[in-house]
Amino acid sequence: MTQLSDVARTLALTATAGNGDPPLGYPPEAGSFLTSSLAGVRSWLSWTGLKANLKSYFDSLYLGIPARVALSPEGGVLVKLTNRTGATSVKGSVLSLSTAYDSAVTLQIEEFDAAGIMYDSGVADGAECWVVVSGVADVLLKEGTAATRGSWSRCADTDGRAVVTTPPSGLGTVALSDHFKEVGHCLETKAAGTNVLAKLVIHFN
Repeated sequence: MTQLSDVARTLALTATAGNGDPPLGYPPEAGSFLTSSLAGVRSWLSWTGLKANLKSYFDSLYLGIPARVALSPEGGVLVKLTNRTGATSVKGSVLSLSTAYDSAVTLQIEEFDAAGIMYDSGVADGAECWVVVSGVADVLLKEGTAATRGSWSRCADTDGRAVVTTPPSGLGTVALSDHFKEVGHCLETKAAGTNVLAKLVIHFN
């Protein structure tokens, strides 16, 4: 059976660099690409070289433009906002949008209208931080409360915290007073403790 490496060797032995130059020889590594310049000069480009060239090209497209959105390893959609919680950020804190600053977040303090989950710890007040606005996030639970996989989650009566519980209205209609407290749905079971983080598929109303 003919292998791709055999085809590459055949191309290497027959391809020339143009203008009577000698054959190009073997490619520098498996998976190399035969390229041609605008002048018709052909050469081998290794897979390593191709990746470096592509990275350089795409980096140049965004040169000078700071990243404002990203994906977390946990599966969350992150946006960059300013920490206006009044303190150093704490990972998993439930956040609301600031009414005093543009593009900023505060701790959720009224049990309503949560808008994101703090992704970073240790970011100073007034500095930019990553906030999870969709997907999966590690959420800080109210002290002394546990989490059960598959359960519903809402803002706690403790600033910046959440509780995991059963839906307040069972399988029926959720009351508006509870509807706007929603944080999401729990992915894992966690025992009650101090500063416990639980993974949630987050959802805000």
